[in-house]
Amino acid sequence: MGALFYNYGDQGLFKSSVGGAFPPVVIDVFQNLVTEKNLIILTDIGISVNDIVQFFTTFDDLIHYFHFGKGLGSMTCRGLLFMDCENNGFPGSDAFFDVISKCRGAEVTCSMGKTWFKGVMTEASVNIIAEPETHAQFSVNFGVIDHNIQSPAKTNPSC
Repeated sequence: MGALFYNYGDQGLFKSSVGGAFPPVVIDVFQNLVTEKNLIILTDIGISVNDIVQFFTTFDDLIHYFHFGKGLGSMTCRGLLFMDCENNGFPGSDAFFDVISKCRGAEVTCSMGKTWFKGVMTEASVNIIAEPETHAQFSVNFGVIDHNIQSPAKTNPSC
């Protein structure tokens, strides 16, 4: 036998145990999703930036490389939908899928302090899990198309 207790407070997505109410990371489309009515929490947000590098190997064991553009990457947002004890349903599922429908083909912004990333949704999934209590895990993936991370200084290629 088990029980899940929930208590929503503040307006942040993540707890700020060291003080302050401003969440450390925000994805704009998910800001209004986490409410007591929806019974949804975000568990993690991940960001990956992959630089574009071309390597040129020579016969004399020298390796040259060329760095191109700002780099692409991915963002992932994961969370949980809890069941309502009275209606045996997921009260946040409609709100979640409304957000997903707004993400399709649209740019989404993730901010982490002064650094921001823009992405386009590539995949959304929901898994219903039976134990310890029935709940759903969701994952939404975005392809990063822009960010404000500073690019390296331009160098003149040598041969």
